[in-house]
Amino acid sequence: MQALGVIAVNYNLFEGSLYPLFAHHLTRAGMTDEECKYAFWNYDNAQRIGAIGFTFERREREQSVRDCIVHLQRYWNECAEKRHVLMHSRLDFLAQPFPLFGEDQERTLSL
Repeated sequence: MQALGVIAVNYNLFEGSLYPLFAHHLTRAGMTDEECKYAFWNYDNAQRIGAIGFTFERREREQSVRDCIVHLQRYWNECAEKRHVLMHSRLDFLAQPFPLFGEDQERTLSL
């Protein structure tokens, strides 16, 4: 269970660290930081990473940076999928439904 907590915290940190990329070209195009933050925190994760890809594809001049953004999108989508699987897993008890005190219980994490 501790590992799931660590995964959740790191995922949330990663999520928040995407904001500067989200805002980079939008602020240069005239959006205020407040407007960018409003959009960022009201978009779901797919919309955020999609908006980052969309703006960098159209506004970034350097191909190597655009390539990195494409890689970031793939990485983010993989992380989001794995996090979803882990956060919605359940703990199954393979022993009796209500084991007596002192009995060993086998446990497995079902994904």
